[in-house]
Amino acid sequence: MSLVFVTFEGIDGCGKTTLAEAVVGVMGDRAYLTHEPRYLKPSLKDPLALAFLFIADRAEHAIEIRDAQKRYDYVLCDRYSDSTYAYQGVLIAESHGMSLNEAVGLLKRAHTLIDLPVPDMTFLIDLDPEEARSRKDEGFDPELVREVREAYLSLAQSEKRIMVLDGRKSTEDLCCEALSAMELFSSGL
Repeated sequence: MSLVFVTFEGIDGCGKTTLAEAVVGVMGDRAYLTHEPRYLKPSLKDPLALAFLFIADRAEHAIEIRDAQKRYDYVLCDRYSDSTYAYQGVLIAESHGMSLNEAVGLLKRAHTLIDLPVPDMTFLIDLDPEEARSRKDEGFDPELVREVREAYLSLAQSEKRIMVLDGRKSTEDLCCEALSAMELFSSGL
């Protein structure tokens, strides 16, 4: 059974995929890397409907995660529930007249009701939206990305499992920080 379920989160262009791949590259056969979304490329207009499609996709993905947890020490996931809380939370709040906390609370209740795996640790790669834009300009909405970054940072303040990493650092430095934190966490189990 896996010791640790770790997720990598952050705005588009922050380097989360690069970091997740670097960490699993160092860990080798001890780790399994997966990602989200899995099967979903929808173009729905209603953010609430889109959020529930992401959650449905995650419920299907949970089968793969639970299977990997039986075979690997570490299961790593590039994006997971916090992406839904941040991105869809912001959009639901705006389109349905809710506060961000109300929207995130609704999404968290949906996750709890269907008993999805909960990450033990999450690395939030924080990066200024303008720097992220220089890395990935396609489909980049600066105002939305700023709001999503703030939503991520708010989640980090309320969730002890979230460790904020400075996305301006090199991949090598971030990889060392993540590996050290993972080893420290797993040694306390």
